Amino acid sequence: MTVGIIGVGAMGLAVTERLVAAGFAVCGHRRGALVTFSAAGGQAMASAAGVAAASDPLILLLPSDEALGAVMVDIAPALRPGQVVLCLGTHRIPSKLAAAKITAGQGAILLDGEISGTPGMVRAMQASVLLAGDAQAASRVAPVLAGFARATTDCGAFGNAARMKLVTNYLVGVHTLAAADALAMGMRLGLDPRAMVAALAPSAGGSTMLAVRGRMMADSSYADGDMTSFVRFFDRLREALAEAGAAPGSALLDATEAQYRGAIASGHDGRDIAAIHDWLREGRGRE
Repeated sequence: MTVGIIGVGAMGLAVTERLVAAGFAVCGHRRGALVTFSAAGGQAMASAAGVAAASDPLILLLPSDEALGAVMVDIAPALRPGQVVLCLGTHRIPSKLAAAKITAGQGAILLDGEISGTPGMVRAMQASVLLAGDAQAASRVAPVLAGFARATTDCGAFGNAARMKLVTNYLVGVHTLAAADALAMGMRLGLDPRAMVAALAPSAGGSTMLAVRGRMMADSSYADGDMTSFVRFFDRLREALAEAGAAPGSALLDATEAQYRGAIASGHDGRDIAAIHDWLREGRGRE
């Protein structure tokens, strides 16, 4: 089985490393250098269509709806009946549905998927996958997903993985903000931040975000990130709620988003969302 990956960015590279370690052959393509991909054991391909022709399943990890649409046009002639395409990038549901229509036109099957976790969590086998769509196709790709994710959740009908990702990222934002606020308050009480992370992470008040991002907060040392891109999930959640004819959000959603937007405006963009801790320590979150 050769697994294809189109869009070998930070997440695609982490997935490649895990799949190669699990014994899969991996080929891939991206609009940029593929040196690190090749170093990880992947076979670099000259085009997206070449990856589609050489692989089954094919994983799409693309950065935007526009990129997904462009890639689908490129690979459509190379798709074949029965081939499974895993769309694991985060996209609006209409964009995924359009991609599924193109895929079905070639007799292939597109699954709606989302990775819940960071590239680092993928490398540590701590990330999970949300999957929706054709059950038989999902069963066929289960061994591949097990190669880089600790768990896969069947979300049911196509589109539900994308919806579940919106809710998941909302919780990630809330839990990260709560952990950051708790550590900031503890520090004002004179507690050592590293000692708090060690004590709180396994406690009843612990969370995955405290465990994953607490040390970054304690050290005020943050990996490169994109807080602005993360905040867009709040907008997309509201869009999805509107499409469903539901209420637009909640007071907690509004309050959480306001804190992240405040941190962005004060210069914390370009950092992991854990940097919201510095914004709170500055006292700006109480304004």
